[in-house]
Amino acid sequence: MAWRLWVAILVLCVAMVVRHCQSLAPDYVSVNSDTPTEGRYAPSAYGRTWYVLHNEAACQHAPLTILVHGFSLSSSVAYARLAPYLASQGHCVLTYDLYGRGFSDSPPASVPHAEQLYVAQLASLLFSVRPSAQPVNLLGSSMGGAIVAAFAATYPKLIRHLVLVAPAGLPVPVPLAAKFATLPGVGETIMPLLMMHNFKAMYARSTAPGDKEGAAKAHASLTHVERVHKHHPGFLHAILSTLRYFPMGALKETFAQIGKGTDYDILIVWGDKDVVVPFANAAALHTLIPSARLLVVQGAGHDPLHEGEEGDKLQVLHSFLAHNP
Repeated sequence: MAWRLWVAILVLCVAMVVRHCQSLAPDYVSVNSDTPTEGRYAPSAYGRTWYVLHNEAACQHAPLTILVHGFSLSSSVAYARLAPYLASQGHCVLTYDLYGRGFSDSPPASVPHAEQLYVAQLASLLFSVRPSAQPVNLLGSSMGGAIVAAFAATYPKLIRHLVLVAPAGLPVPVPLAAKFATLPGVGETIMPLLMMHNFKAMYARSTAPGDKEGAAKAHASLTHVERVHKHHPGFLHAILSTLRYFPMGALKETFAQIGKGTDYDILIVWGDKDVVVPFANAAALHTLIPSARLLVVQGAGHDPLHEGEEGDKLQVLHSFLAHNP
């Protein structure tokens, strides 16, 4: 028992030293040192946002469709298949990297990565790319689903269609390491040691059992996160701050607000084998937003648009986004 006490004291001391060093460090805006192959930057109050327009010719006449990725993967990986598909169907598609991910800057360390930060990022990007403020299609996956829901609740007149793909925002299982990471100082101590192990476990859980293609995608996702972690000095801080301040399981009131009535159509997509954001949340969300259409993909894990049963799910999505309200 004595050795456990000494280990606990050591961890606490290290955490206190890290916390003290952070208090002495100046605020910063950090950027990925890797080299992007396409896209451009949009300015904002908290650093630049990296984005890519797909099928830019269609943007002269088609509504803008914005895809918002989740907790860790940048847009180039999260929407490597969906963005080109929608563009091939005539949609004007915009993908971008959340703060601290991919090629977007990480804001000053004093700025918490709460939902308001990501709503502000999306609003700033939208008005930079399309100042006319015409209604847009919004699709968000996982944490990205929570972001687009918060955006829609804040700016309902800017929404044309809303798609929530296994969105966070209702109660989700939180790994023990993630709970420890929320403690000031402790997260900075343990996350550099455990982060990649935790991501490996998360990506393994995100794939439905027996899905070889999904397993290959999970491996590619892990490789991508390792690369971003190596080249982006703000990635670790963004992950930690998101764990501490983003309401992954506490947006029930936001969904309820949307469910009280909107001028736009809503599509919910969920895989019945999803354990990252449990499939049980689909029924709970549909109860909060009864006007939404719920599309359940049999046999799919956390990426229902590309996993599970074959069928016309992408065609359903295309038709939903193309429909004139």
